[in-house]
Amino acid sequence: MVFMLTLILSLQANENLNRKVESITGSTAVCVGSTIQLTDGVSGGSWSSSSKSYATVNSSGVVTGVAATSLVTITHTATGYSSSINITVNALPTITAISEGNSAAKSKKQFVKTITKTSPIVKVFPNPTNGVINVQLPENGNWQITATDIVGRVVWQQECNGCNGIIKHNLNGVKGIYFIKIVNSITGLQSINKISLQ
Repeated sequence: MVFMLTLILSLQANENLNRKVESITGSTAVCVGSTIQLTDGVSGGSWSSSSKSYATVNSSGVVTGVAATSLVTITHTATGYSSSINITVNALPTITAISEGNSAAKSKKQFVKTITKTSPIVKVFPNPTNGVINVQLPENGNWQITATDIVGRVVWQQECNGCNGIIKHNLNGVKGIYFIKIVNSITGLQSINKISLQ
């Protein structure tokens, strides 16, 4: 009986030693205020960030960029094993008005227009807000709206297929800074808005 129990425990130990944790998959770059989804072949466990000042990760592997940096390590730990992936957090691009005084300026202006096309004119108001926000969508499409707090927790997520106009929502959260990300899943256009809840 003792021999059988020892054999079973030995087989279980060997199985654990031979077990391989799948590598983490997903994007290795995220913008400040945006999110990316990471996945691992092993279910359960916990996710952690090497620096929450630059990027946070929730229990589902959703990473939110907080501040620009060249390296943040995201780790998934399960059943005593762990996998890690290095993430770059990029700053949001700054678009500056350029005069048309010369050909170089015209070229830069055209470049600015090209960047602008990747971000639809989405209005989120009022800002600051007491809780209720209005998201004004510029065109028909399949939209995904995600609101996260300053540490990356998702506080609101909504999909709106084939709609435009204004969508109202009450954040009902703790006072502070929130990021509202709006993505058109058909065209890939997106907008990120910073909101202050007072």
